[in-house]
Amino acid sequence: SLGTIPAMRELWLSNNDLTGYIPSNLFQVSSLALLAIEENYLNGTIPSTFSNAVNLQRFVARNNNLTGTIPKFVGQSTSLLIFSVGSNNLNGTIPSFASESNIVSFSASSNNLWGTIPLTLTRQPSLAALFLAQNNLTGPIPPFAGPQGSLQGLALQFNDLTGDIATILPSIPPNDLGILALGGTYLGGTIPTVIGNFQSLTTLSISDAMLEGPIPTEIGNLTNLGFLQLDRNELDGTIPSEIGYLTDLGVFQIASNNLRGEIPQTIEACTSLSLFSVAFNPLTGRLRDWLELLPDTLTGLFVAGASFSGNIAPRSIQNLPLLQQFVAFGNQLTGRLPNQINRLSNLVTLNLFNNRLTGALPAEIGDLTNLQVLTLGRNMFRGQLPDELANLSDLRVLVINQNNFTGSPDVIRNLVSLETAIITENHFDEVNGLCDGIASFSGLAANLCDATSPMQLPCPCCTRCCEAGESGNLLTCQIISP
Repeated sequence: SLGTIPAMRELWLSNNDLTGYIPSNLFQVSSLALLAIEENYLNGTIPSTFSNAVNLQRFVARNNNLTGTIPKFVGQSTSLLIFSVGSNNLNGTIPSFASESNIVSFSASSNNLWGTIPLTLTRQPSLAALFLAQNNLTGPIPPFAGPQGSLQGLALQFNDLTGDIATILPSIPPNDLGILALGGTYLGGTIPTVIGNFQSLTTLSISDAMLEGPIPTEIGNLTNLGFLQLDRNELDGTIPSEIGYLTDLGVFQIASNNLRGEIPQTIEACTSLSLFSVAFNPLTGRLRDWLELLPDTLTGLFVAGASFSGNIAPRSIQNLPLLQQFVAFGNQLTGRLPNQINRLSNLVTLNLFNNRLTGALPAEIGDLTNLQVLTLGRNMFRGQLPDELANLSDLRVLVINQNNFTGSPDVIRNLVSLETAIITENHFDEVNGLCDGIASFSGLAANLCDATSPMQLPCPCCTRCCEAGESGNLLTCQIISP
Protein backbone atom coordinates (compact mmCIF):
# COMPACT_ATOMS: atom_id res chain seq x y z
CA SER A 1 0.00 0.00 0.00
CA LEU A 2 2.97 2.33 0.49
CA GLY A 3 3.51 2.22 -3.25
CA THR A 4 0.14 3.88 -3.78
CA ILE A 5 1.10 7.14 -2.05
CA PRO A 6 1.76 9.31 -5.13
CA ALA A 7 3.52 12.28 -3.50
CA MET A 8 5.79 10.37 -1.10
CA ARG A 9 9.35 11.76 -1.17
CA GLU A 10 11.00 10.08 1.83
CA LEU A 11 10.36 6.77 3.56
CA TRP A 12 12.25 5.98 6.77
CA LEU A 13 11.82 2.40 8.04
CA SER A 14 15.24 1.83 9.60
CA ASN A 15 15.77 -0.42 12.63
CA ASN A 16 12.23 -1.73 12.90
CA ASP A 17 12.77 -5.52 12.89
CA LEU A 18 11.07 -5.72 9.51
CA THR A 19 11.02 -9.07 7.71
CA GLY A 20 10.01 -10.24 4.27
CA TYR A 21 10.75 -8.69 0.88
CA ILE A 22 11.14 -5.14 -0.34
CA PRO A 23 7.78 -4.31 -1.98
CA SER A 24 8.36 -3.86 -5.69
CA ASN A 25 5.70 -1.17 -6.00
CA LEU A 26 7.72 1.17 -3.75
CA PHE A 27 9.82 2.09 -6.76
CA GLN A 28 6.72 2.94 -8.78
CA VAL A 29 6.39 6.15 -6.77
CA SER A 30 8.06 8.60 -9.13
CA SER A 31 8.51 11.24 -6.43
CA LEU A 32 10.48 8.95 -4.07
CA ALA A 33 13.86 10.52 -3.30
CA LEU A 34 14.91 8.62 -0.19
CA LEU A 35 14.36 5.04 0.95
CA ALA A 36 16.00 4.08 4.27
CA ILE A 37 15.41 0.45 5.31
CA GLU A 38 18.72 -0.43 7.02
CA GLU A 39 19.06 -2.48 10.22
CA ASN A 40 16.16 -4.85 9.56
CA TYR A 41 15.75 -8.50 8.58
CA LEU A 42 14.62 -8.02 5.01
CA ASN A 43 15.51 -10.73 2.50
CA GLY A 44 15.07 -11.43 -1.15
CA THR A 45 16.48 -9.33 -3.97
CA ILE A 46 16.46 -5.66 -4.77
CA PRO A 47 13.36 -5.54 -7.04
CA SER A 48 13.81 -5.07 -10.77
CA THR A 49 11.43 -2.13 -10.51
CA PHE A 50 14.35 -0.23 -8.96
CA SER A 51 14.91 1.21 -12.46
CA ASN A 52 11.55 3.00 -12.21
CA ALA A 53 12.76 5.15 -9.32
CA VAL A 54 14.03 7.87 -11.64
CA ASN A 55 14.20 10.48 -8.87
CA LEU A 56 15.68 8.29 -6.14
CA GLN A 57 18.70 9.99 -4.58
CA ARG A 58 19.40 7.87 -1.50
CA PHE A 59 18.94 4.12 -1.11
CA VAL A 60 20.10 2.87 2.30
CA ALA A 61 19.60 -0.86 2.96
CA ARG A 62 22.69 -1.98 4.88
CA ASN A 63 22.51 -4.68 7.55
CA ASN A 64 19.74 -6.85 6.13
CA ASN A 65 19.71 -10.29 4.48
CA LEU A 66 19.33 -9.17 0.88
CA THR A 67 20.47 -11.54 -1.86
CA GLY A 68 20.89 -11.37 -5.62
CA THR A 69 22.83 -8.79 -7.58
CA ILE A 70 23.15 -5.02 -7.64
CA PRO A 71 20.80 -3.66 -10.33
CA LYS A 72 22.51 -2.26 -13.41
CA PHE A 73 20.36 0.84 -13.09
CA VAL A 74 22.46 1.88 -10.07
CA GLY A 75 25.24 2.75 -12.50
CA GLN A 76 22.95 4.38 -15.07
CA SER A 77 20.90 6.64 -12.81
CA THR A 78 21.68 10.33 -12.95
CA SER A 79 19.74 11.09 -9.76
CA LEU A 80 21.22 8.47 -7.41
CA LEU A 81 23.71 9.99 -4.99
CA ILE A 82 23.99 7.45 -2.18
CA PHE A 83 23.79 3.65 -2.57
CA SER A 84 24.42 1.80 0.72
CA VAL A 85 23.96 -1.99 0.90
CA GLY A 86 26.79 -3.12 3.18
CA SER A 87 26.45 -6.25 5.34
CA ASN A 88 24.02 -8.20 3.19
CA ASN A 89 24.42 -11.35 1.06
CA LEU A 90 24.57 -9.72 -2.35
CA ASN A 91 26.66 -11.34 -5.06
CA GLY A 92 27.66 -10.74 -8.66
CA THR A 93 29.66 -7.86 -10.05
CA ILE A 94 29.61 -4.11 -9.57
CA PRO A 95 27.79 -2.50 -12.52
CA SER A 96 29.45 -0.02 -14.86
CA PHE A 97 28.71 3.64 -14.30
CA ALA A 98 27.63 6.11 -16.93
CA SER A 99 29.63 9.28 -17.40
CA GLU A 100 26.51 11.23 -16.46
CA SER A 101 26.32 9.54 -13.05
CA ASN A 102 26.39 11.79 -10.00
CA ILE A 103 27.15 9.05 -7.48
CA VAL A 104 28.62 10.44 -4.25
CA SER A 105 28.77 7.37 -2.00
CA PHE A 106 28.83 3.72 -3.05
CA SER A 107 28.96 1.36 -0.05
CA ALA A 108 28.73 -2.41 -0.40
CA SER A 109 31.17 -3.83 2.14
CA SER A 110 30.67 -7.28 3.68
CA ASN A 111 28.88 -8.97 0.80
CA ASN A 112 29.90 -11.65 -1.71
CA LEU A 113 30.66 -9.44 -4.68
CA TRP A 114 33.21 -10.65 -7.20
CA GLY A 115 34.92 -9.39 -10.32
CA THR A 116 36.82 -6.14 -10.72
CA ILE A 117 36.14 -2.61 -9.54
CA PRO A 118 34.95 -0.69 -12.61
CA LEU A 119 37.13 2.17 -13.73
CA THR A 120 33.91 3.95 -14.61
CA LEU A 121 33.15 4.07 -10.87
CA THR A 122 36.50 5.15 -9.49
CA ARG A 123 36.89 7.88 -12.13
CA GLN A 124 33.62 9.57 -11.18
CA PRO A 125 34.56 13.12 -10.14
CA SER A 126 31.58 13.26 -7.77
CA LEU A 127 32.64 10.12 -5.84
CA ALA A 128 33.34 10.98 -2.19
CA ALA A 129 33.10 7.54 -0.52
CA LEU A 130 33.83 4.06 -1.85
CA PHE A 131 33.47 1.24 0.68
CA LEU A 132 33.90 -2.29 -0.70
CA ALA A 133 35.71 -4.08 2.12
CA GLN A 134 35.29 -7.81 2.77
CA ASN A 135 34.15 -9.06 -0.60
CA ASN A 136 35.72 -11.35 -3.20
CA LEU A 137 36.86 -8.64 -5.58
CA THR A 138 39.87 -9.31 -7.79
CA GLY A 139 42.11 -7.53 -10.24
CA PRO A 140 44.06 -4.30 -9.93
CA ILE A 141 42.84 -1.33 -7.94
CA PRO A 142 41.98 1.15 -10.69
CA PRO A 143 43.15 4.76 -10.63
CA PHE A 144 40.89 7.48 -9.30
CA ALA A 145 39.81 10.83 -10.65
CA GLY A 146 42.95 12.70 -9.68
CA PRO A 147 42.75 16.44 -8.98
CA GLN A 148 39.20 16.59 -10.32
CA GLY A 149 37.99 14.10 -7.69
CA SER A 150 36.54 14.63 -4.25
CA LEU A 151 37.25 11.31 -2.52
CA GLN A 152 36.91 11.44 1.27
CA GLY A 153 36.74 7.78 2.24
CA LEU A 154 38.21 4.65 0.59
CA ALA A 155 37.91 1.19 2.15
CA LEU A 156 38.85 -1.81 0.00
CA GLN A 157 40.42 -4.05 2.63
CA PHE A 158 40.12 -7.85 2.67
CA ASN A 159 39.73 -8.47 -1.05
CA ASP A 160 42.02 -10.19 -3.56
CA LEU A 161 42.93 -6.88 -5.14
CA THR A 162 46.37 -6.09 -6.49
CA GLY A 163 48.35 -2.98 -7.29
CA ASP A 164 51.25 -0.85 -6.15
CA ILE A 165 50.54 1.73 -3.47
CA ALA A 166 53.14 4.01 -5.04
CA THR A 167 50.99 4.31 -8.18
CA ILE A 168 47.57 4.26 -6.49
CA LEU A 169 48.10 7.13 -4.05
CA PRO A 170 49.02 9.77 -6.65
CA SER A 171 45.67 9.17 -8.40
CA ILE A 172 43.74 10.08 -5.24
CA PRO A 173 43.13 13.76 -4.52
CA PRO A 174 44.81 14.33 -1.14
CA ASN A 175 42.97 17.36 0.17
CA ASP A 176 39.79 15.77 1.57
CA LEU A 177 40.64 12.09 2.07
CA GLY A 178 39.91 11.14 5.69
CA ILE A 179 39.82 7.33 5.55
CA LEU A 180 42.24 5.10 3.62
CA ALA A 181 41.86 1.37 4.33
CA LEU A 182 43.60 -1.04 1.94
CA GLY A 183 44.69 -3.87 4.25
CA GLY A 184 44.35 -7.55 3.45
CA THR A 185 45.07 -7.03 -0.25
CA TYR A 186 48.04 -7.76 -2.52
CA LEU A 187 49.32 -4.22 -2.84
CA GLY A 188 53.05 -4.45 -2.39
CA GLY A 189 55.48 -1.63 -3.02
CA THR A 190 56.84 1.04 -0.72
CA ILE A 191 54.86 3.78 0.96
CA PRO A 192 55.58 6.84 -1.20
CA THR A 193 56.54 10.19 0.25
CA VAL A 194 53.35 11.69 -1.19
CA ILE A 195 51.57 10.13 1.78
CA GLY A 196 52.54 13.33 3.55
CA ASN A 197 50.16 15.29 1.32
CA PHE A 198 47.09 13.54 2.76
CA GLN A 199 46.85 15.86 5.70
CA SER A 200 43.12 15.29 6.24
CA LEU A 201 43.62 11.59 7.00
CA THR A 202 42.21 10.44 10.31
CA THR A 203 42.47 6.70 9.51
CA LEU A 204 45.33 5.02 7.67
CA SER A 205 44.94 1.24 7.69
CA ILE A 206 47.11 -0.85 5.36
CA SER A 207 47.77 -4.05 7.29
CA ASP A 208 48.80 -7.33 5.67
CA ALA A 209 49.33 -5.84 2.23
CA MET A 210 52.95 -6.88 1.48
CA LEU A 211 54.27 -3.33 1.89
CA GLU A 212 58.03 -3.06 2.10
CA GLY A 213 60.69 -0.45 2.67
CA PRO A 214 60.74 2.22 5.38
CA ILE A 215 57.97 4.24 6.95
CA PRO A 216 58.56 7.63 5.32
CA THR A 217 59.30 10.58 7.57
CA GLU A 218 56.50 12.44 5.80
CA ILE A 219 54.11 10.41 7.97
CA GLY A 220 54.65 13.20 10.47
CA ASN A 221 52.64 15.57 8.26
CA LEU A 222 49.43 13.66 9.02
CA THR A 223 48.66 15.67 12.12
CA ASN A 224 44.95 14.74 12.12
CA LEU A 225 45.69 11.01 12.18
CA GLY A 226 43.97 9.09 14.96
CA PHE A 227 44.35 5.53 13.67
CA LEU A 228 47.60 4.19 12.12
CA GLN A 229 47.68 0.51 11.26
CA LEU A 230 50.58 -0.90 9.24
CA ASP A 231 51.03 -4.29 10.88
CA ARG A 232 51.82 -7.60 9.15
CA ASN A 233 53.84 -6.16 6.30
CA GLU A 234 57.53 -6.27 5.41
CA LEU A 235 58.42 -2.74 6.46
CA ASP A 236 62.00 -2.15 7.55
CA GLY A 237 64.19 0.65 8.81
CA THR A 238 63.40 2.50 12.03
CA ILE A 239 60.31 4.12 13.49
CA PRO A 240 60.65 7.73 12.35
CA SER A 241 60.94 10.31 15.12
CA GLU A 242 58.38 12.39 13.21
CA ILE A 243 55.75 10.12 14.74
CA GLY A 244 55.82 12.61 17.60
CA TYR A 245 53.94 15.14 15.48
CA LEU A 246 50.86 12.90 15.55
CA THR A 247 49.46 14.28 18.78
CA ASP A 248 45.92 13.02 18.08
CA LEU A 249 47.06 9.44 17.45
CA GLY A 250 44.98 6.95 19.43
CA VAL A 251 45.97 3.65 17.77
CA PHE A 252 49.57 2.93 16.73
CA GLN A 253 49.79 -0.58 15.30
CA ILE A 254 52.93 -1.61 13.42
CA ALA A 255 53.40 -5.19 14.71
CA SER A 256 54.91 -8.01 12.63
CA ASN A 257 57.31 -6.11 10.40
CA ASN A 258 61.11 -5.90 10.24
CA LEU A 259 61.50 -2.56 11.99
CA ARG A 260 64.71 -2.08 13.95
CA GLY A 261 66.28 0.36 16.35
CA GLU A 262 64.69 1.90 19.42
CA ILE A 263 61.36 3.49 20.17
CA PRO A 264 61.87 7.23 19.50
CA GLN A 265 61.66 9.51 22.52
CA THR A 266 59.26 11.71 20.56
CA ILE A 267 56.54 9.17 21.34
CA GLU A 268 56.04 11.25 24.48
CA ALA A 269 54.17 13.83 22.38
CA CYS A 270 51.50 11.26 21.39
CA THR A 271 49.34 12.09 24.37
CA SER A 272 46.14 10.46 23.08
CA LEU A 273 47.41 6.89 22.63
CA SER A 274 45.09 4.08 23.71
CA LEU A 275 46.73 1.19 21.80
CA PHE A 276 50.48 0.82 21.25
CA SER A 277 51.45 -2.32 19.33
CA VAL A 278 55.02 -2.84 18.07
CA ALA A 279 55.24 -6.59 18.71
CA PHE A 280 57.24 -9.00 16.55
CA ASN A 281 59.77 -6.51 15.28
CA PRO A 282 63.51 -6.78 16.07
CA LEU A 283 63.32 -3.57 18.10
CA THR A 284 65.89 -3.00 20.82
CA GLY A 285 66.59 -0.73 23.76
CA ARG A 286 65.56 -0.63 27.39
CA LEU A 287 61.85 -0.94 28.02
CA ARG A 288 61.94 1.56 30.87
CA ASP A 289 63.45 4.29 28.66
CA TRP A 290 60.27 4.76 26.67
CA LEU A 291 57.55 3.00 28.66
CA GLU A 292 57.39 5.89 31.11
CA LEU A 293 56.81 8.26 28.18
CA LEU A 294 53.49 6.69 27.21
CA PRO A 295 50.35 8.59 28.23
CA ASP A 296 47.88 7.71 30.97
CA THR A 297 45.23 7.10 28.28
CA LEU A 298 46.86 3.80 27.24
CA THR A 299 44.70 0.65 27.49
CA GLY A 300 46.68 -1.82 25.34
CA LEU A 301 50.46 -2.36 25.25
CA PHE A 302 51.74 -5.09 22.90
CA VAL A 303 55.54 -5.41 22.69
CA ALA A 304 55.98 -9.20 22.46
CA GLY A 305 58.58 -10.91 20.31
CA ALA A 306 61.06 -8.02 20.22
CA SER A 307 64.45 -7.60 21.90
CA PHE A 308 63.62 -5.11 24.62
CA SER A 309 65.83 -5.38 27.68
CA GLY A 310 66.19 -4.02 31.20
CA ASN A 311 63.80 -4.15 34.09
CA ILE A 312 60.21 -3.07 34.50
CA ALA A 313 60.90 0.04 36.52
CA PRO A 314 58.22 1.17 39.01
CA ARG A 315 58.23 4.62 37.48
CA SER A 316 57.55 3.22 34.02
CA ILE A 317 54.20 1.66 34.94
CA GLN A 318 52.79 3.80 37.71
CA ASN A 319 51.25 6.32 35.29
CA LEU A 320 49.22 3.80 33.27
CA PRO A 321 46.04 3.46 35.37
CA LEU A 322 43.81 2.46 32.42
CA LEU A 323 46.06 -0.29 31.04
CA GLN A 324 44.13 -3.52 30.43
CA GLN A 325 46.47 -5.52 28.19
CA PHE A 326 50.22 -5.75 28.92
CA VAL A 327 51.75 -8.33 26.56
CA ALA A 328 55.56 -8.45 26.52
CA PHE A 329 56.46 -12.12 26.13
CA GLY A 330 59.59 -13.17 24.26
CA ASN A 331 61.87 -10.26 25.17
CA GLN A 332 64.99 -9.97 27.34
CA LEU A 333 63.46 -8.31 30.37
CA THR A 334 65.32 -8.76 33.65
CA GLY A 335 64.95 -7.91 37.32
CA ARG A 336 61.97 -8.26 39.61
CA LEU A 337 58.33 -7.69 38.98
CA PRO A 338 57.90 -4.46 40.96
CA ASN A 339 55.51 -4.14 43.88
CA GLN A 340 54.01 -1.19 42.03
CA ILE A 341 52.43 -3.64 39.58
CA ASN A 342 49.27 -3.04 41.60
CA ARG A 343 49.08 0.45 40.07
CA LEU A 344 47.81 -1.30 36.95
CA SER A 345 44.50 -1.96 38.65
CA ASN A 346 42.55 -2.39 35.40
CA LEU A 347 44.79 -5.12 33.97
CA VAL A 348 42.92 -8.01 32.36
CA THR A 349 45.95 -9.67 30.71
CA LEU A 350 49.54 -9.74 31.97
CA ASN A 351 51.79 -11.83 29.72
CA LEU A 352 55.52 -11.76 30.48
CA PHE A 353 56.26 -15.30 29.28
CA ASN A 354 59.81 -16.17 28.19
CA ASN A 355 61.87 -13.35 29.65
CA ARG A 356 64.59 -13.30 32.32
CA LEU A 357 62.60 -11.99 35.25
CA THR A 358 63.74 -13.02 38.73
CA GLY A 359 62.81 -12.73 42.37
CA ALA A 360 59.64 -13.60 44.22
CA LEU A 361 56.20 -12.89 42.88
CA PRO A 362 55.09 -9.77 44.80
CA ALA A 363 52.10 -10.03 47.10
CA GLU A 364 50.70 -6.95 45.35
CA ILE A 365 49.83 -9.17 42.39
CA GLY A 366 46.72 -10.00 44.38
CA ASP A 367 45.50 -6.40 44.01
CA LEU A 368 44.91 -6.93 40.28
CA THR A 369 41.36 -8.13 40.86
CA ASN A 370 40.34 -7.66 37.20
CA LEU A 371 43.06 -10.01 35.97
CA GLN A 372 41.86 -12.90 33.80
CA VAL A 373 45.13 -14.07 32.19
CA LEU A 374 48.45 -14.27 34.05
CA THR A 375 51.30 -15.76 32.03
CA LEU A 376 54.74 -15.77 33.67
CA GLY A 377 56.22 -19.04 32.40
CA ARG A 378 59.83 -19.46 31.26
CA ASN A 379 61.36 -16.93 33.61
CA MET A 380 63.47 -17.28 36.75
CA PHE A 381 60.93 -16.42 39.41
CA ARG A 382 61.54 -18.12 42.76
CA GLY A 383 60.02 -18.48 46.18
CA GLN A 384 56.51 -19.45 47.14
CA LEU A 385 53.34 -18.34 45.42
CA PRO A 386 51.90 -15.49 47.52
CA ASP A 387 48.68 -16.15 49.40
CA GLU A 388 47.29 -12.98 47.86
CA LEU A 389 47.08 -14.80 44.53
CA ALA A 390 43.78 -16.18 45.81
CA ASN A 391 42.27 -12.69 45.50
CA LEU A 392 42.22 -13.06 41.71
CA SER A 393 38.65 -14.31 41.57
CA ASP A 394 38.32 -13.64 37.82
CA LEU A 395 41.54 -15.41 36.80
CA ARG A 396 40.89 -17.97 34.06
CA VAL A 397 44.42 -18.74 32.83
CA LEU A 398 47.53 -19.18 34.98
CA VAL A 399 50.85 -20.10 33.34
CA ILE A 400 53.88 -20.23 35.65
CA ASN A 401 55.77 -23.22 34.24
CA GLN A 402 59.58 -23.37 33.93
CA ASN A 403 60.42 -21.16 36.88
CA ASN A 404 61.94 -21.86 40.29
CA PHE A 405 58.85 -21.62 42.46
CA THR A 406 58.96 -23.68 45.66
CA GLY A 407 56.65 -24.70 48.44
CA SER A 408 53.06 -25.63 47.86
CA PRO A 409 50.90 -24.46 44.93
CA ASP A 410 47.87 -25.00 47.14
CA VAL A 411 46.71 -21.40 46.72
CA ILE A 412 45.70 -22.25 43.15
CA ARG A 413 42.66 -24.21 44.33
CA ASN A 414 41.18 -20.94 45.65
CA LEU A 415 41.05 -19.46 42.16
CA VAL A 416 37.36 -20.07 41.60
CA SER A 417 37.26 -19.04 37.91
CA LEU A 418 40.39 -20.89 36.82
CA GLU A 419 40.07 -22.89 33.60
CA THR A 420 43.70 -23.47 32.56
CA ALA A 421 46.74 -23.87 34.79
CA ILE A 422 50.24 -24.81 33.65
CA ILE A 423 52.63 -25.09 36.58
CA THR A 424 55.11 -27.74 35.45
CA GLU A 425 58.91 -27.62 35.78
CA ASN A 426 59.10 -25.81 39.09
CA HIS A 427 60.28 -27.04 42.49
CA PHE A 428 56.98 -27.43 44.26
CA ASP A 429 57.32 -29.89 47.11
CA GLU A 430 53.68 -30.45 47.98
CA VAL A 431 50.92 -31.15 45.48
CA ASN A 432 48.32 -33.38 47.12
CA GLY A 433 46.41 -30.40 48.46
CA LEU A 434 46.16 -29.03 44.95
CA CYS A 435 44.74 -32.31 43.69
CA ASP A 436 42.08 -32.34 46.40
CA GLY A 437 41.15 -28.79 45.57
CA ILE A 438 40.72 -29.26 41.85
CA ALA A 439 38.81 -32.53 41.99
CA SER A 440 35.56 -30.73 41.20
CA PHE A 441 36.97 -28.58 38.40
CA SER A 442 36.79 -30.96 35.44
CA GLY A 443 37.78 -28.26 32.93
CA LEU A 444 40.85 -27.36 34.95
CA ALA A 445 41.69 -30.99 35.51
CA ALA A 446 41.68 -31.65 31.77
CA ASN A 447 44.05 -28.77 31.18
CA LEU A 448 46.36 -29.94 33.93
CA CYS A 449 46.57 -33.48 32.59
CA ASP A 450 46.17 -32.98 28.84
CA ALA A 451 48.83 -34.89 26.93
CA THR A 452 49.87 -31.73 25.11
CA SER A 453 51.16 -30.21 28.35
CA PRO A 454 51.09 -33.00 30.97
CA MET A 455 51.43 -32.21 34.65
CA GLN A 456 54.23 -34.09 36.30
CA LEU A 457 52.44 -34.94 39.51
CA PRO A 458 52.54 -37.98 41.80
CA CYS A 459 50.34 -40.84 40.72
CA PRO A 460 47.47 -40.29 43.22
CA CYS A 461 46.99 -36.73 42.03
CA CYS A 462 47.10 -37.60 38.36
CA THR A 463 44.60 -40.39 38.92
CA ARG A 464 42.19 -37.91 40.46
CA CYS A 465 42.64 -35.58 37.52
CA CYS A 466 41.80 -38.35 35.09
CA GLU A 467 38.73 -39.37 37.03
CA ALA A 468 37.51 -35.76 37.02
CA GLY A 469 37.77 -35.65 33.25
CA GLU A 470 35.96 -38.87 32.38
CA SER A 471 33.56 -36.96 30.12
CA GLY A 472 35.87 -37.74 27.21
CA ASN A 473 37.59 -34.36 26.92
CA LEU A 474 40.63 -35.70 28.74
CA LEU A 475 43.30 -37.42 26.67
CA THR A 476 45.84 -38.84 29.09
CA CYS A 477 48.24 -37.80 31.81
CA GLN A 478 51.82 -38.43 32.64
CA ILE A 479 52.17 -40.54 35.77
CA ILE A 480 55.34 -40.47 37.82
CA SER A 481 56.15 -42.07 41.13
CA PRO A 482 55.63 -40.06 44.31
